[in-house]
Amino acid sequence: MNISIEHDIELPMMQAGTRCTARALLSPRDLSTQKIGAWEIGGSAFSDATPIVDAFGNLSHLVTFFAGDTASALKIKGEVTTTDRDAIVGRIPNEPTPVLFKRMTAETPSTQFTYGVARGLRASEESTLECLHQALARVHERATSTPQDGEADLEPADNVHAFLAICRTIGVPARFVSGYVANETETQMHAWAEAWDDNLGWIGFDPTLGLCPSDAHVGVAVGLDATTTNPLRLQPIPGEDSKISMAIHIGQ
Repeated sequence: MNISIEHDIELPMMQAGTRCTARALLSPRDLSTQKIGAWEIGGSAFSDATPIVDAFGNLSHLVTFFAGDTASALKIKGEVTTTDRDAIVGRIPNEPTPVLFKRMTAETPSTQFTYGVARGLRASEESTLECLHQALARVHERATSTPQDGEADLEPADNVHAFLAICRTIGVPARFVSGYVANETETQMHAWAEAWDDNLGWIGFDPTLGLCPSDAHVGVAVGLDATTTNPLRLQPIPGEDSKISMAIHIGQ
């Protein structure tokens, strides 16, 4: 599938003259499931951004600027050709060892739900791949159920974190993936997971949609959790009333 992406981000207003540092994690890379065509990242604040490869192999852009009287903007425009490989991303050269993604984080704690699912999977005699599909089904079932009184609606990141916690509890490396999904109902950034299989390498799982990623998914960044794949980080951190405005157009 050929996917064109235009993504405009308006940074929050800050006091004029404030020295700001911004890191954009919005540049996808070539994988077995996707090939990147022309890809541009720019805008009023990012025209001279420095590209940096982080510890997870992601391409980020770092820039320091002084806030002006008007909001700064970030513009992303690119073309991606995706291929449906049954969600198998495989082994990626020069990446960190998968063992790194066994580590629990503050965003992926063991909860009553995740521990209960993991305990059931541990007791089963199913293969690792079958356990991963069962974990996908259980998290998706929870994601689509009616919240109990006092419970907030679950966001895609919440579902991914739960899936990661289950995987890591049963000893399977799993990582957070941020990116885009192109279909009739999703025209915004999305999140899913990849889990490691010793025979197949990295395999994608989307617990929010309840399926394995297809050629409609465009992966941008991977990390331990949502905090390490945040598409845009700003320093100083904007005030509580400030918001980052995003407008995304995805064409096929």
